[in-house]
Formats: sequence, structure tokens, C-alpha cells
Amino acid sequence: MTERRRLEDLERASGASALVRQAREKKQKRIARELHDDLGQQITALKMTLALHKTELAQFVSATRRAHLGLVHEMASQLDAMATSMRRIAPALL
Repeated sequence: MTERRRLEDLERASGASALVRQAREKKQKRIARELHDDLGQQITALKMTLALHKTELAQFVSATRRAHLGLVHEMASQLDAMATSMRRIAPALL
């Protein structure tokens, strides 16, 4: 009877462990999906808006002041780095 009880306890613990593992995997998938779908789209939209403003500013800024547009280019580079990091991190969660 004692062996049978130990086996039942072990089966319950194993089942509980499987449930915890499934919940963790589900949460990781949700976070990865949100990173990719939500944050990824926001980064892309921000980069597109920044590129549009850079083009518009270039039309109105004198040639001597266009060097200041390099800051806009630097921001775009930072957004690229963020997008790259997000694409690297999200799949690692799966």
C-alpha cells in the first residue's frame, strides 16, 4: 500500500510539474508574439515616420544645416538596432 501511495504522489507531482511547464511555455509564446506583432510594428511605424520627416526637413533646410539631419539618421539606426534585438529575442522565448 505504501508503494502504491508513493507512486500516486509521484504521478500527481509529475502532472503538476507538466501543468506549470505548459503555463510557462504559453506565457513565453504570448510574450514573443506581442514583441513581434506589437512592438515590431510600432518600431517599423516610427522608423517610417522618421524617414518621412527627414525627407521633408531636407527640403526646407539649407545645405549648410543639413548636417543636423545626421541626428535623424542616427535615430533611424538606433531603431534598426532595436528591431534587430527584438527579432533576436522573440524567437528565443519560444
